[in-house]
Amino acid sequence: MTFFRRQSPVARRPSPVARRPSPVARPMSTLKKPTPTQRIIRASEIGQYKYCAHAWWLSSVLGVPSNNTRELAHGAERHQAHNRQVQAVSLLRWVALVALLLAIAIALLSI
Repeated sequence: MTFFRRQSPVARRPSPVARRPSPVARPMSTLKKPTPTQRIIRASEIGQYKYCAHAWWLSSVLGVPSNNTRELAHGAERHQAHNRQVQAVSLLRWVALVALLLAIAIALLSI
């Protein structure tokens, strides 16, 4: 009487999928680079396509410039100004934290 069953030879063979290396596991140097005829589609292009496929087609395929370049430039300036404000607030937050820690240290030392 045996407690263990023998597996058939087919059951022991790994599946063909398991033998194929994952593209994620390969080093970056072995991945195929796009040919000159292929384009890399960026996430911003996908967003533009989702917002308006015709506008994406005009700008990306035909190369037609946008009519609202002045508004786009103004928006880019506003984004840069906002980024500077966010960085200043972040710096001030660190300064406030250091000042608070110094105040606590002085208070503890004066006891």
